[in-house]
Amino acid sequence: MKTWLLVAVCAGIAGCMHAELQPQTAASADLHVMGHTGEPTDTATVQALQKSLAADPELGTFALDVDAKEGLVVLSGVAPSALAKARAERLARALPHVTGVVNDLQVKAG
Repeated sequence: MKTWLLVAVCAGIAGCMHAELQPQTAASADLHVMGHTGEPTDTATVQALQKSLAADPELGTFALDVDAKEGLVVLSGVAPSALAKARAERLARALPHVTGVVNDLQVKAG
């Protein structure tokens, strides 16, 4: 009995230490809307990405559309530059539980 208790306590401590070592971005900290399985919902992913995009000095002035389905994020709309388009994709990929990104952003002409 003592052996099982010791194993359970050690496993709990190891799990807590592992969680503390995980890097956390501002966007991942915002993923507090959870589904019944404890996984972030697509809605939470969209909200976190919209917040990250809005905080970006260049992307925040553009109305970009964000959608997510089972972890696949789709970006659409108009980006101010090719660099901003790539940055939007990087922000999306940085979110936990994102399985892929379809970047349909068009670069603003001119």
